[in-house]
Amino acid sequence: MSTIHPTLDRFIRIVAPRLNSKAQTAKGILRALKSCHPDYQVGVLAHLRLKPSRLSASVWKAEEAERKSYPEAKRAKADKNFRKNFLARLRRQEKRLLTIPHTIEGVDYALANRTETNKALQEILHQRILMGLDADKQPSIHDMIDKFSSIISIPYGRENLARQHGAKLDMRGKSACVIMSYENKLYYEEPETKWKNGRPVKYTRATRDNYVRSFAIIRDDKTLDFAFVNKTHTIILPEGYKWDTDHNGIRAVEVGHPGNDHHPTANDLLGFDVADYIINIIETNKRLRAEEQARKQVERAELDGVFVCLADSLRAGNCLAGTLSFGERHGLDQHQHYSAQQLLDIANGDTYRVRLALSAARRRHTEEMQRGYANLADHYVPQ
Repeated sequence: MSTIHPTLDRFIRIVAPRLNSKAQTAKGILRALKSCHPDYQVGVLAHLRLKPSRLSASVWKAEEAERKSYPEAKRAKADKNFRKNFLARLRRQEKRLLTIPHTIEGVDYALANRTETNKALQEILHQRILMGLDADKQPSIHDMIDKFSSIISIPYGRENLARQHGAKLDMRGKSACVIMSYENKLYYEEPETKWKNGRPVKYTRATRDNYVRSFAIIRDDKTLDFAFVNKTHTIILPEGYKWDTDHNGIRAVEVGHPGNDHHPTANDLLGFDVADYIINIIETNKRLRAEEQARKQVERAELDGVFVCLADSLRAGNCLAGTLSFGERHGLDQHQHYSAQQLLDIANGDTYRVRLALSAARRRHTEEMQRGYANLADHYVPQ
């Protein structure tokens, strides 16, 4: 009794039923496969670990091209001596592709050419995979830009400010919004209606995301370059102050006193006498913080019934951008009030500033309890 070949057996058991074929030979099943889409042919043959030598010419040519491609990567997989030099060459290529000048112009150029750059980076990644090496996530152009620049936000009046400086926005529809970014562009999706049995069951609004160019780069300790819409603005700080970054983004800070700082918004950087304005904010906040430090530290046991809002944080000398950034990181709504206990629990590295806000909130709460009512102005930040 003859034994059927394992490969032919797999053909008959796996391929024939999917093709609705009654063929009992490899030749018959291959004939049936030729009528299928080339991608399906390759997938079936790869599953069976067979070469498509007897299928369509287009599939065969594609397989041959893949087999002959990246000869150096395939050689490096087997030749250790060649691999060392080849890997060094790939690293140099990758470094060159990911080197972006720390200037506004450098960022603009990198973004304009990112498609070609990311394609070249993927080619390097593919060659590493062919060599049998572990390939982590390939860094992108945006990853490198994020390392030395920061998107500058506009807390209020985004649409008005952007239009004043030449942005062309499409705000039609209730879902239209303005988003600060590294470039000016419009992301648009058509509205979509899902139907079931001839009836509409779900409707998705059109999406209009207006991305507005708004980012800054620290040229040196004293100099900040700020790009907004189509122009670049330069802000130079006086002696005793410098630009640097922390987890809330770019900030102006008093030299030697990291707690005396200000995270600028686009509104700040587009005004008149910007440097003087920012220094004045730092000095004002410095005085407010000193006054808060002179008050008794707020203990958790004394905070029952105290709820904190954005206005409390500003009253305590915390800057608007830093407070909003803290809220975004922890999923807080800038229009809501939060319990003192809840804020202390998530304070982490911002405990000092959170406690300043709590102190201001407790003082405001005590005054309200004494007079029997609250002033809306104490809970409201003008837009």
